[in-house]
Amino acid sequence: MKKLKCLLVFLLILGLTLPYNVLAEPTTSPSETESPDPSPSPSASPEEPETETFTVTFDTDGGSSVNSQKVEKGKTVAKPSEDPTKDGFTFKEWQLNGKTYTFLEEVTEDITLKAVWVSNEPQKPVPESSYLSSLSLDDYKLSPAFNKDTTTYSVTVPPETKVIKINATPDENSSIVNLDSIGTKTLKDGRNVFTVSTKLKDTNDKVKEYTIVVTRENPDVKLDSLKVDGYALEEAFQSDVYYYTVKIPYEVEEITVRAMANSPYASVEVLNNKNLVVGENTVTVRVTYSTGATQDYTINVLRLKEGEWKETTSNTSSITSTGDVLADSSDENDFGKYIMIVVFAILALLMLGLGIFFFIKSRDPEKIRLKKEKKEAKKKKDEEDSVESTPSEIEKVQEEVPTETVETSPLASQNMSEEDLLEKTIEAPVVDRSDILNDIEDLFDDENK
Repeated sequence: MKKLKCLLVFLLILGLTLPYNVLAEPTTSPSETESPDPSPSPSASPEEPETETFTVTFDTDGGSSVNSQKVEKGKTVAKPSEDPTKDGFTFKEWQLNGKTYTFLEEVTEDITLKAVWVSNEPQKPVPESSYLSSLSLDDYKLSPAFNKDTTTYSVTVPPETKVIKINATPDENSSIVNLDSIGTKTLKDGRNVFTVSTKLKDTNDKVKEYTIVVTRENPDVKLDSLKVDGYALEEAFQSDVYYYTVKIPYEVEEITVRAMANSPYASVEVLNNKNLVVGENTVTVRVTYSTGATQDYTINVLRLKEGEWKETTSNTSSITSTGDVLADSSDENDFGKYIMIVVFAILALLMLGLGIFFFIKSRDPEKIRLKKEKKEAKKKKDEEDSVESTPSEIEKVQEEVPTETVETSPLASQNMSEEDLLEKTIEAPVVDRSDILNDIEDLFDDENK
């Protein structure tokens, strides 16, 4: 019942307010609603704001020019109706800040569009790898000789070399990655490895490594020779043997050691070779290289007691009060041998010169003919003389050489006939008094026949 009363009250209120709303609504004619006033007064309409514009510039990068454009804010720029042109190039596109411009973007500021070109020249092929055009060391040669396709090289340097300089140049398509790998480098003893790396320009691709192995030799601290003046070492010297023994007499208190290093860069120093005591003494021969490396050779010097020294022919020398010794007699013998060799060489040259002289002289045809006639005449005369020989001449010869018969024993004389005795006498040597030089010339003539 209560709800019903409330509903009636609501309907009553609604009925009272509805006529009021209808009476309060304004009435207008159709003409007033359909055709507004076409010319409102200026004072009745608001002022329109001024439109903001921006400038778009076209950079043709050396090509034909393109006019700039004014664009309202928020609108797009019109693409030029014609592409620019450039000799030797083909137009590709317009870019803004390195990116392709599509002309669909709204313009909100002043911008510059740049033309991108493509060269009409044939494109070079992309290299297969990066290379060096040269690689070298100052003062030393690489092994093998440089070739851009060879990547490993070696070189050996003497121990006195402390630094080297590496020189490297990339080819036109490459660049050196590790620039600190070239230039002056400090060497350590033994093996040193240096690597020069290359890559293609503007990329990090196709890296190639060139390796140089530099071996610094160990210092040569060995001796070439070692001896003690006047006394022989008991061991034969060898450069890689470092211990020797020598004996000296009681009268010697100091020895002179002569040693020569293998290398010109090494020096030799003799230590403890003075004031030697009776008994064992240690003398040190120290070889020092220019790098500071050292090597010691030891000589155990045994100074004998008074009266123990027995001088031998192999150790003949004279000593001074300080122990210095004169030159060994073997040196004198060697000098004598050298003198004899020189003398024999001079004689041989003289004989060779005489032989050449007579050989040239005997080449004269006229002289050869005369000598031949002379020789034949002499031979003919000797034959005639042998035929005309008489007993009286034989007897004369017997009288001239009585010693041949006297030396014969009495028993042999009885058994020998007069003819045998004469034959023995004739066999006595006869001196040929012909010219020796002519005989030499005849010898050449016989050889040339």
